[in-house]
Amino acid sequence: MIDLHNHLLWNIDDGSATVEETTDHLRAAEEIGVVALVCTPHLYHPQYPAVTPGLIRERLADCRRLLPADSSLRLFSGAEHYFSEDFLRAIQRQEEIVSINDGQYILLEFGPFFTMHGADHMVRALRARGCTPLIAHPERHSYLNGHSATLSRLMEQGCNFLMNSKSLTGRYGRQIQETAQRLLQMGFIHAIASDAHSASGMRTHYPDAFAWTMEKWGRQAAELLFLINPWLILHGLPTVPFFDEFALQQTLKIHGVMDS
Repeated sequence: MIDLHNHLLWNIDDGSATVEETTDHLRAAEEIGVVALVCTPHLYHPQYPAVTPGLIRERLADCRRLLPADSSLRLFSGAEHYFSEDFLRAIQRQEEIVSINDGQYILLEFGPFFTMHGADHMVRALRARGCTPLIAHPERHSYLNGHSATLSRLMEQGCNFLMNSKSLTGRYGRQIQETAQRLLQMGFIHAIASDAHSASGMRTHYPDAFAWTMEKWGRQAAELLFLINPWLILHGLPTVPFFDEFALQQTLKIHGVMDS
């Protein structure tokens, strides 16, 4: 598995608080078979104004030094960019942002004051900069999860959608769980990530969501959402739509077996 969204970097946001917690988080990821982690702390979020691209890169470098020499786990840069005026100004001024593995995908979190007009503006600004928005946990957003037309419009504009594993396992309640399952069935979701804030979330909800997906849709679907599309996103390549068997086989033919 390749986890595109988590909060394992210590003492930076609402994720791991200490080096020891981060170390346990890394250990948990290896235990369940994760081969790559994209570290995505909050950025441009009003609750974490001290977080900067420079701080994220510095902490990521520190985190890489925690890995044992024989570890197969790889860590990549990223951030959960909050939909805000500060972030929009940063894009327009060509200031530094933290894309996934310094590629084209930008993890984007919509706040409670989301409007389609504002989203259009943000998406256009990102696309003009050569970025592809990867929208975090749409199943949890009170507006997005009830408006399939809005999701369709964002997809038409080039956005991808990243679901939380805890949504599928019911951690956020039955309503969000049912919404997550519905969005999957409708083909809106491109990948599933842990959004783990601790080692316990990594050890439980993430593998449980993989198991549920495999039981419901089969191994190929589970691998698409937890490995193949995450690998494509990590390397800045177009994702494969859910249920598109032809596109999946063509992608596998071109890129072969995927790892980090």
